[in-house]
Amino acid sequence: MNKAVGFLIALLVLFLSGFTCAASTYWDVSGTGMWMLETNWRYDQLPRLDETVHVNKGNPVISTTSQNALAGNLYISGATVDMEWGELRVNDHMAVGYWSGSGPAAFYHENGKVSAYILRLCAGSNTQAVYEITDGELDVNDMDIGTNGGSGAFIQTGGTVNVENVISLPTWYASGAGISYEMSGGRLNTRHLYIEQSDNDCQGTFNIVDNGAEILIKNSLTIKEGGRLLAVPDAVIHFSEVGFFNPHTTDFSKITDLENLSLLFDGVAPDFSGRVYAGMEVAGKDLGAVAAGFDNNFAPKAVALGQNSHIYLSDAYDNQPGSTGPEALYVRDLTLSKNAVLHLNGFNVYCNC
Repeated sequence: MNKAVGFLIALLVLFLSGFTCAASTYWDVSGTGMWMLETNWRYDQLPRLDETVHVNKGNPVISTTSQNALAGNLYISGATVDMEWGELRVNDHMAVGYWSGSGPAAFYHENGKVSAYILRLCAGSNTQAVYEITDGELDVNDMDIGTNGGSGAFIQTGGTVNVENVISLPTWYASGAGISYEMSGGRLNTRHLYIEQSDNDCQGTFNIVDNGAEILIKNSLTIKEGGRLLAVPDAVIHFSEVGFFNPHTTDFSKITDLENLSLLFDGVAPDFSGRVYAGMEVAGKDLGAVAAGFDNNFAPKAVALGQNSHIYLSDAYDNQPGSTGPEALYVRDLTLSKNAVLHLNGFNVYCNC
């Protein structure tokens, strides 16, 4: 065979294989259908772990016990996906609300397990996105709620959400109507939780609507300017490892529900290097030992230290601009378990116990 002809045949084979084994695939049904049915997909093949999967219409339903649903990236735009049973494995990005202006997008996690490297809501501008989990398990490295406009809500009524690194509400470049994480049940495990207002004035809200919700933070809860923290009475946040409560805001009106909230620090071993430690940012204006110090002054309902815990107070952020002198911690109830130590570091603590 002529070498030139052989080379052209090889190129033709590669070209044609691009159509039968495409880098992207698309949901091909306008209505409801089963994810694991090959004919519901373009090219009549189930998505693979190395493919970008687009769901731009219809309502795929994942319900399987014998085979995992797979995707390299999963982009949902103007469509709804129901996770009823089994496992969905996304190798990299999972975005709910991907294409700009594509209409509402939703992922309803009713049971089973979903895993992805990054979960993003409102990845496209002018999108509306909802992820709702009622049971099952979600495992991601990062969760970005509100990345590029629109409005997005993560709603947890049950199940377990595991975030290895950080939840951002929203990311710094977000814009739009509002971004929220609403929790009425289940368990949330994360290393960091950032609640803030983006550079484009998109406000993030973390809302604990039931005190039965379990929240475990391994490193930091940071509330920045514009971020809102809402909590019903007797809500609890647990901190473990090097947990740090970090209100970087001057606007107490956005976190008045701190007065309903108990902060529990569990199992934190002392670190005498002075570089990594668990603790709290004192944020209240030091008015002395008076009742007024507990009103609208960054005073949580309770602070409790578990056995052997060491918690360090600090004042790295000016929560009281225009006020002179160091800030203070006001708390309505303070509990120290056996061998627990609260390191004051020169700051005053007032307890209405």
